[in-house]
Amino acid sequence: MVSKTKEFKKSIVAAHSFFMGSVNFLVISYPKGWQIHAGDFPPEVDRYTVKMGYAWVTVGNVKHYFSSNDGKFVGFEVRVNKKIKKNKLRFLEVYDKGEVNVNGHEAEYVVGKFERGKLFKEQFNALIIRYYCDFTERYIELYYYSKDIKALYREFLGAVVDSTCH
Repeated sequence: MVSKTKEFKKSIVAAHSFFMGSVNFLVISYPKGWQIHAGDFPPEVDRYTVKMGYAWVTVGNVKHYFSSNDGKFVGFEVRVNKKIKKNKLRFLEVYDKGEVNVNGHEAEYVVGKFERGKLFKEQFNALIIRYYCDFTERYIELYYYSKDIKALYREFLGAVVDSTCH
């Protein structure tokens, strides 16, 4: 299902600060024909570590989005933490799930319809990829949101294998 034979685009997902400099979340790989854009809110970085001269977020999150040449949009969120957090999403329907290798790390993914919130409930379709990077000692969760995720997720799942987390 996932092949490394295609060429993909890559972008550094990072936070920039006058005081801290640049702190990387990861280098994301995504399908050609798509562009990545910064979200409306700045990234949140609570903690980071320096490994081999590069600063990596160990606790934080960032929201971006992808747009395609034919007018499609996919929301994108990266959540990073030192320990695994309880999933606050309720699975309403699972379209697909399995495992994929991301930069040498075994990752699990699930595609489906989810609900979040207690008082103000929100339903959405998403591809969620979760894995642990032992080099930077952090859990990384990637969320791809779109009403058309059933039709688009294989494109992004195929590209994520070339992403770099360290």
